[in-house]
Amino acid sequence: MLKKMLTAMLAIFTTMAVATDFEDDGEGFTNARRVVGLVLVVEFQDMKAIHTLDEVRDFFNRPGGIEGSNSSGSIRDYFYGISNGHMEYTNIVVPVIVTLPHDRAHYNRAGNSISANANVIITDALNILNEMNIDLDLSELTLNPSNGRALAFNIFYAGGSLSRILNHAGSYRGGVTLNGVEFGRYQISNMGTNKNLSARLALVVHENGHSLMGWPHSLLRNRYAEENIRAIWCIMSASYGNAFPQQVNAYFRHLPGWIDVVDITNATPGTEFSMESNSHKAFVYWRNDREGYFIEARRRVKPYNHLFPTGGLAIWHIHKDGREGHDFPRVALVQADGRNDLENRVNTGDTTDLFRLGVNTEFNSSTTPAAIYHDGTPSGISLTNISDTGAVMTFMIGKPHGPTDPLYKFYSRMGSYSTARGHFEIEVSQNLTLNRRLIINTPVAAGTTLTIRSANPSAPAVLTRGIEGDLFTVPNSATLILENIIIDGGGNGDFTETGGGTLVRVNTGGTFIMNTGAVLRNNVNTGDGGGVHVRNGATFTMNGGEISSNTANNHGGGVFATGVGSVLNMIGGKISSNRAGAEGGGVR
Repeated sequence: MLKKMLTAMLAIFTTMAVATDFEDDGEGFTNARRVVGLVLVVEFQDMKAIHTLDEVRDFFNRPGGIEGSNSSGSIRDYFYGISNGHMEYTNIVVPVIVTLPHDRAHYNRAGNSISANANVIITDALNILNEMNIDLDLSELTLNPSNGRALAFNIFYAGGSLSRILNHAGSYRGGVTLNGVEFGRYQISNMGTNKNLSARLALVVHENGHSLMGWPHSLLRNRYAEENIRAIWCIMSASYGNAFPQQVNAYFRHLPGWIDVVDITNATPGTEFSMESNSHKAFVYWRNDREGYFIEARRRVKPYNHLFPTGGLAIWHIHKDGREGHDFPRVALVQADGRNDLENRVNTGDTTDLFRLGVNTEFNSSTTPAAIYHDGTPSGISLTNISDTGAVMTFMIGKPHGPTDPLYKFYSRMGSYSTARGHFEIEVSQNLTLNRRLIINTPVAAGTTLTIRSANPSAPAVLTRGIEGDLFTVPNSATLILENIIIDGGGNGDFTETGGGTLVRVNTGGTFIMNTGAVLRNNVNTGDGGGVHVRNGATFTMNGGEISSNTANNHGGGVFATGVGSVLNMIGGKISSNRAGAEGGGVR
């Protein structure tokens, strides 16, 4: 019930925001003490601005924000606060509201991209300002050192959100200047339809995170998710909070040098560390210069964290090569309960996402969730004795989980497949509970296969699902072979169980083969494919084995094959005693 209430409450605060691609105009601003940007307010022939320029100035610049408003302050206050005083960001507000020559529909053309429509607005507005020849001193404007363009450019448009502009950050390509100043990156946001301009604070902070700081979305969509992931834990995931924008993650605050970072990569087991909650301090564990973990303590208090469901230790999985549509994001929250509710879009954050006493006090390669890198390699980090949430939180460096740990060995072998050539095998000598989703990496050598089998064929080992979501995912050019091994979903075949994923998902260009002794059983998927889900252009060959006692809420209790080019070759084996809520109890 609490999760449903939180999700419903946060949905009220969510404002649609998207980030578009930028030109090659630098990496955004990250390290100057003072930044001065430009704000341009525009209205339409059929929609006039309902906010005054004085309100806009206070919204961006006044310490404390708009006088009398219930908010965390101004845009200036937010960046000054989260930077620990390292950056003061203010804006020159153009002293006239520019009335564009057309109505809103003209700038909301369905055939254009959102960035193209925004570029039309900016071009029209700059041309009008140049014709007005107003006295506007831009000598204090901060310029991007990489190209000489204005570093921060904010456009506020009258009314609610336009469907083909929304609120976004992008690049201006129109080439029109103002008093000799060129423009590149911009953010454009709507001013809303009520007089409470402070309610736009989180939205404008989020878009300035893109345009000014160069921060990407955190917890963004990967190629296995159908839509963007939104979470309350970081302002760069979604602009929750309206007049009280939430904190940004520790890694993004680290990039411009705003916080103190303590490296615990080589810390001695038994060492205890502490930090104040909501402080300008974090701990880091690096694998190399590309991937690692950032750790910070959060507490549910104003001004930036009071909407959090609870406090605790936030552990962020960082990969500098992560990007939208890729296998993994640049920044992702490791959810202490191991359920991956954010990725599965169950909610936008709940009371068991952060590590603390009473939820989860350990984090290593054998825990749920597991401290595993994106390529399947165990990270080696080991945290234990994580305290309860409070003004100060503590944790201890635990004993490393190394090569003698069965799960460590299994995950290590899984991670080695991508660099293998030919035929790669993993022998399992005992029953294991898998506490992470196994997204098999595409091998560097075409034709390389991965076989998982039991060390003792007469007594097959059982691999049991210990986490929600698809258990195995086979990507393009990868081949997974199962033989003499049992994959158990841990369900009971009843629709009341919510496993939430299939046992083996075969994506476009992937191949899955079941041989003698392979068993997929006892799984419940709230979607399609209780045992196997074969997607567009993927191949599933069943030479032997058994798919039984699985359930799909939708189609294909045993196997679900969908899309152009999907292939199911059933040469041997048995598919029996599976159920589906819609079509195809066995195969669909």
